Amino acid sequence: MRKTLVLTAIAAVCIALVFIAHTTIVKRNSPVSEKWCWCFKTFFYCSPVVAGDMVYVAYSTSRGYGENCLYAINRDSGELEWEYCEDDAEYFSSPSVADGVVYTRRMGKYSDDRDYLYAVDAANGTMRWRFELGDVLGEICASPTVVEGIVYVKSTDTLLYAVDAQNGELLWQFETEEFIRSSAPAAANGVVCITTDNYLYAIDTQSGELNWQYMIRCSPRELSLTVADDAVYMVTIEGRFNSIDKGRLYAIDIVSGEKRWEYECEVYGELLVIDAPPSVVDGMVFLGATHIDGDFGEYVYFGVMCGSHELC
Repeated sequence: MRKTLVLTAIAAVCIALVFIAHTTIVKRNSPVSEKWCWCFKTFFYCSPVVAGDMVYVAYSTSRGYGENCLYAINRDSGELEWEYCEDDAEYFSSPSVADGVVYTRRMGKYSDDRDYLYAVDAANGTMRWRFELGDVLGEICASPTVVEGIVYVKSTDTLLYAVDAQNGELLWQFETEEFIRSSAPAAANGVVCITTDNYLYAIDTQSGELNWQYMIRCSPRELSLTVADDAVYMVTIEGRFNSIDKGRLYAIDIVSGEKRWEYECEVYGELLVIDAPPSVVDGMVFLGATHIDGDFGEYVYFGVMCGSHELC
């Protein structure tokens, strides 16, 4: 029993860098070689981000105790290049990297219950600036979005901030009437988009003024928005908790705010729930959805032609 507890306590989560010779489907029994592996002491909440020769990882041990660091790991050797650590904090979102700077956010706990955005030099791990986002009021700690020298980051409640990427100064802030639900802002074509329980907002990136808002018939998923081909793609659900029964994909014109089309996910007469943000490539929208069958989920993956509602 003690041995089992000890093994459980030191269970590690590893990041493995894998090289595959060509584009293919990797099956369970495929020979995939592990180049290097980093091990951590507890669960892993944030996806690693690869930029240049580095892999950037934000990691926290349970509830802010122990290691709470941003790591820069050499992509080829697996060697630690630098680390930026703070006590009494938690990382629950992946960093963003742009123009030689790593942007990350940490949620303070216990002695400092505040939410902060950090800019850390990607080459040496020194902090360039820090911006306070306010009290930690919610559970969604979304990654920052960096576009054309502006960092867009939402608070854990109703505020969207636009921060100068060079010096950390506030450019503007936009307040919604409800908690912001999208996991990260999406910026393109001079607007930045976010969702709440009832609206999709498009805010001017320069002035911070509202360009348009689109009323949502049912709750948006707490997922990233996808912007492509001058449209915002948004996933919504109908139902609550165990009664979720429908998933819809919307395409909204990013300039006018008008709906281009919506798609109700259905395969062989069964309605599906969309569990991940869509990807848009070459005029095709690809998304994964789940068929809820009793107590178990049967995962179904399919492609949707933009606007045609035809399964591929």
